[in-house]
Amino acid sequence: MSGTSPRHLHGPVFVTTDDDAVYHEGGTTYPEQWYRDLAAGLDVAAQQLSTVLKAFEDEDFDDRLALRFQFPDDGDDGDDGDDGDDGDDGNDGDKTGWTTEGIFEDDDVPETLRVAARAFVDAAIAVGLQRGDALWGTDESHLGQSMAAWLGRTNVDDVTRLIRFMEVCDLDHEVDHGWDMARAVKAHGWCAETLALWVARNSTCCGQAGHEQDWDELTAEHPEHPTLSSWLEADPSRGHLVSQMMARATLVGLQQRWRTDLAHVVATVDGDLDLWFGETIRWLGDVGPRLLSAARDEARALATTWSTTTAEGDVRCHDGWTSLKPPWAEASRMPASWVLSATTARRRRGIKPTCCAASRRSSHGPGGAG
Repeated sequence: MSGTSPRHLHGPVFVTTDDDAVYHEGGTTYPEQWYRDLAAGLDVAAQQLSTVLKAFEDEDFDDRLALRFQFPDDGDDGDDGDDGDDGDDGNDGDKTGWTTEGIFEDDDVPETLRVAARAFVDAAIAVGLQRGDALWGTDESHLGQSMAAWLGRTNVDDVTRLIRFMEVCDLDHEVDHGWDMARAVKAHGWCAETLALWVARNSTCCGQAGHEQDWDELTAEHPEHPTLSSWLEADPSRGHLVSQMMARATLVGLQQRWRTDLAHVVATVDGDLDLWFGETIRWLGDVGPRLLSAARDEARALATTWSTTTAEGDVRCHDGWTSLKPPWAEASRMPASWVLSATTARRRRGIKPTCCAASRRSSHGPGGAG
């Protein structure tokens, strides 16, 4: 590594603010013990992230913070170009190499890293919320992004965590972020969690390319996964669920502009729903307009439910609305009536979730606009 030395946190885990041109080489195999040490190091990194960030902010800091993982290198790097036997070639003794968060793009990431990866991603989300924006790790990805993407595409229970992570990212400058979200759909097909991802990608996680995403293309190579429109049409409860999610996502977006005035909320909600979902809904065929209309009715009804009339006769939204979270923000608290569980969804389709075959992020994938 060049530039300023990385700062050691624990085990093989370091952090750096340098653009040090260290990349992960796909397919590299690491010892089992190293992965266990990495899990312990990531756990410490999650606990110390805010403190580490404050220390860097006191120095020359440009909003970039990247993870670096040190690993033992056996030094067998092939012919050194010297046919003679002249002694020390500089490669003897204990050796180390460096890799990055890109290890989470590999196909064989051990499950033992999941708990630590969840903790680190949650810490990255918390820092992003405190700062108002996620930290960049490279010119193209945010700190924790590869971990969040791996979590979301390998376990359907982590899709909501992926959504929360993407919500704090600067998606006005997205690169592979859309592809990272798309891979979760490719991996799991359509279920309540990926439906929430679809809603988020069109609203709070829209970014540059959310409305350009071809969702049917994502499932085309998996015959066992139906298209979104056919999946929604197969069960009316699914359409009801997506309409509720669309309404709640829109109302959450309106919170920052109209915290109390119900009249403005009701007058604005139709426009915001059309802005976020009007273009994408055409991909859903005949079911699309019905869903959008139901979402409008749902949003107006909810806004009215959360209103009170003052002594002066003014209609105001009460705190129940201003504290509303998106439907995916706290999955464990989502009312049962909102959610067609992933297990039920897969049972109805008669399939098991599959893991995405793609092991490398590509800026040419769906939503990968530069």
